[in-house]
Amino acid sequence: MRPPNTLYEVILTWEGESNDDLDLYVQDSEGRVVSFNNREGGEGSLISLNHDALGKSRNNSLRRNEEGKIVGFNEEIVAFRGVTEGECIVNVHVYRKKDKEPIEATILLIKIKPFKQVAIKKKIFTATGEEKTAFRFKINSNGKIIEINELPAILTDPLAQ
Repeated sequence: MRPPNTLYEVILTWEGESNDDLDLYVQDSEGRVVSFNNREGGEGSLISLNHDALGKSRNNSLRRNEEGKIVGFNEEIVAFRGVTEGECIVNVHVYRKKDKEPIEATILLIKIKPFKQVAIKKKIFTATGEEKTAFRFKINSNGKIIEINELPAILTDPLAQ
């Protein structure tokens, strides 16, 4: 369930049968980074990681004798409860590559009200540690996205910036 005050969401999905563990890293316009190891982004952050998928072997399966429905994909979601003027960066990092074949990930940026798909990118990953920028987006002082690009950035290593 989505928090009621969400303005934008970044959604990462990949094949539900995959054992690979991919992670979203999202940097807001103030430089705060949200990821699996910093779910709230720190003091003053307006973004948060709402769901962290770990691949089929961890949280996309049922225990023996357990009833339920398994969705056909892995999903991570970062919600923006507010925005400030500037540029945000969305990266995908391969925490653990278990499957031999490459994995395709889809990264979606949506505006919640009114609903609008702002950007969609597909990226292919082949190795543990791989990190790719899905997109960057600039927000103006009215909270509107005014530009989207794919200039690369590294968010997993703060010293690499």
